[in-house]
Amino acid sequence: MIKYVFFDVDGVLINSPLYYSQYYAKQNNLDYDKEMLPFFTGIFRKAGEGKVDLKEIIAPWLKKWGFQGSVDEYLKNWFEFESDVDQEVIELVKTLREKGINCFLTTQQEKYRFDYMWNNLKFKEYFDGRFPTYEINYTKTKKGYWETILKILKVKDPHEVLMIDDSKEVIKTAEEVGLTTILFQNKSDLDRLQKL
Repeated sequence: MIKYVFFDVDGVLINSPLYYSQYYAKQNNLDYDKEMLPFFTGIFRKAGEGKVDLKEIIAPWLKKWGFQGSVDEYLKNWFEFESDVDQEVIELVKTLREKGINCFLTTQQEKYRFDYMWNNLKFKEYFDGRFPTYEINYTKTKKGYWETILKILKVKDPHEVLMIDDSKEVIKTAEEVGLTTILFQNKSDLDRLQKL
């Protein structure tokens, strides 16, 4: 029997057709793959593990990208651009919680964007708790991430946890720890949640 449901954010709760960085590159005639992607596939990942501060590491890159405003202004633009919350999924979360199933956010995030989601997008009102990677100090593709959460929640049987994510690699890791999983590709993948 499922007692907990873990929801990923980007790709499940928030679906942006374009990352803000991709939009910014188009607007400013930058080669995204060469000029911006190295930041996001490089040191930015350490911010998601809580090892570096995003505001400190992005500042020199903003100069390279020709951004004229402050770090805070760039982050505000980014967080607002990627904030299209799927209300149908939120309604499903409400239904699950009414049935006594605990719902948590399990998301690959650094602290500033997660704080924006938790407070400005009001995720704190919809979920029983949160496990952003920057607080757990592991990425979601590491077993330690899932094992730490199971310890925190004192889960004895990992099969009682259903995890929803749009990444095959993350799903694979969670299954290795014993979690029940749903690979999210479209909303019909959530139909089985109605039967919990």
